Amino acid sequence: MTERADDEELAETLEFYAEVEPGERANELHSIIGTQFADISPELEEHFAEYFADRSAVVTLNETAEAVIRDQIAQGDAIIAKMEELDASITADYDYYNAGYDQLNLDIDNFNVRADSGDFSSQAQFDAERNALLARGTDLDALYLSIDTRAQEYEALRVQLEELSAVVDDLQAALNIDPPRSTNE
Repeated sequence: MTERADDEELAETLEFYAEVEPGERANELHSIIGTQFADISPELEEHFAEYFADRSAVVTLNETAEAVIRDQIAQGDAIIAKMEELDASITADYDYYNAGYDQLNLDIDNFNVRADSGDFSSQAQFDAERNALLARGTDLDALYLSIDTRAQEYEALRVQLEELSAVVDDLQAALNIDPPRSTNE
């Protein structure tokens, strides 16, 4: 077997078992080596031959199971990254939307005061400024629809992440294994 003293994943797994099954380190290490490591010494292969008809098949199954879980976690990490991106854009645009409507309302009030006092030199000037205000309102309404669409996408991703998380939890429970570490931890 190659040297495992610097194997961080193995160390984390053993720490996990130390927490959930105190006093079982040697037993868990025996199981881990027998089911997870393809490259072990001939002496260990001979020892495990007492327990496994085809230990390599068990190791392959373990690798497959871990790959599925890692894939699920990678999918979760991608969903989280997209959610963070959406959250940032929604927050920025919502702040812009609120400030924009605050300013638009002030400008409409100013426009109305000017209209009431006969401040416009022509109907064309009045129409142009009114149309500009209406266009700003339309643009802000479109921005709000975009925010709402992204908020719905965020919520759908949140639900998807919950479902994915439940699948990973179920897989890990079924396999009785320590979860691989997410890149976001």
